[in-house]
Amino acid sequence: MRRVHEYEIWNSPGRITVDPDSIVAEIASELELGSETIIPLHQVPGEVDCQNLRVALAERELSLDDLAKFCSASRCSVNPDDPTFAYHFLNYSYGQSLAWLHLDEKDDHDAERSRIYVVARRKGLALVDQENLLCLVYFATDDLAPTSI
Repeated sequence: MRRVHEYEIWNSPGRITVDPDSIVAEIASELELGSETIIPLHQVPGEVDCQNLRVALAERELSLDDLAKFCSASRCSVNPDDPTFAYHFLNYSYGQSLAWLHLDEKDDHDAERSRIYVVARRKGLALVDQENLLCLVYFATDDLAPTSI
């Protein structure tokens, strides 16, 4: 079994939830990565999203103003008890995890990461190194206008 260094690819905050398959397919195609190297993450809205939203509001990480802005931008009604609403609002507020990226641990990742950075920058994505708990690259784009969910 080969050892890999795992990264995560995240969508930037301020965007409505996207389909990980479509984004990952674009990235994989551009970078010529196989399905064993880049793996889409699929999340299902659930009660934990409602709990996380309640905690974020109670801890003042997020505000009622943030909720109002999201609802205005996405044309939806505030309903913190709806798992789907909570899921989309949290993704909008913190970003959305899209994929795992597995690079062979034996390889020098600098060249590969440079290619990934170019694509991440163009798409407004973040590359997170989970092992070292840091965001290696985060690029925001100007086209962050949300669409309805």
